[in-house]
Amino acid sequence: MINIQEMKIIQIDVTNICDRSCANCTRFCGHYRPEKNYFMDVDYYEKAVISLKDFPGVVGMIGGEPTLHPRFPELCEILNSHIKEKWRKGLWSNKSGKFKEHKKLIYETFGHFNLNDHVSHDISHTPILVASEDMIRDGIVTEEDWRKYTDNCWVQITWSATITPKGAYFCEVAGMLNYLFDGNDGWDIEKEPDWWKKKVPEYAEQIEWACRKCGCQLPLRPRVSSDTIDDVSQSNLDRLVATGSPKIKRSEYELFTEGLDLSQVRNVDWYWDHKGKIVALLKRLRSRLPGSK
Repeated sequence: MINIQEMKIIQIDVTNICDRSCANCTRFCGHYRPEKNYFMDVDYYEKAVISLKDFPGVVGMIGGEPTLHPRFPELCEILNSHIKEKWRKGLWSNKSGKFKEHKKLIYETFGHFNLNDHVSHDISHTPILVASEDMIRDGIVTEEDWRKYTDNCWVQITWSATITPKGAYFCEVAGMLNYLFDGNDGWDIEKEPDWWKKKVPEYAEQIEWACRKCGCQLPLRPRVSSDTIDDVSQSNLDRLVATGSPKIKRSEYELFTEGLDLSQVRNVDWYWDHKGKIVALLKRLRSRLPGSK
């Protein structure tokens, strides 16, 4: 894993509501009961942005579909008031929701975009809800190898830490897993405004809780995003049933019973042997961003 301040992006999850139902969504859209759906409080969003004023990379707004937030223009105003460099303001959107309604504001505010409707540009989604702890239990992965895979998880190394309504987390998937399954609160962004300066050893509690419930770090068979089916393993299926997941009630899932998919990997050791090269590449990419020191 890498230290958060080495990341080129940190996300703020402003909503878990989306008008898509993609397979294996990293925000688990479709699994929340109506009372678990949220739009981030505007005051809390401002506190989140303030905590990232000195973060040297991109401050992202993500969902769900962020343009569905009923106070989206206010969120943009807050972002503009605290982050002056346009290139440091990012939007992750499927270009549906109210994207067209806010199009002018969006292009005036943001300088970094990830716009993907997950339909016309289909992508493969990792079986996130296939718990690695189940793979260990079934003898598919050893505890030692799990720790190696986890230490070199591509999501944490190449993507983002996050702030959710429950606090800050070292990984965007870990943050939303905690929200979905009512896990521990994240780091308090008011009491610890420099939370993004934490080092890897300080993630230990979050890693132990979230990464054992996650399958991102393992080479598992992916599924195209336009498929509405989620891959789940037994322990997460039990958790989802307990939470009253609408998607599970609609039988929009498949119980994952396969092992590792190494068809695209020359050697399992590649994942941890190349950690140094991946981190170095990320540093070079961030150094090329406008305004980077």
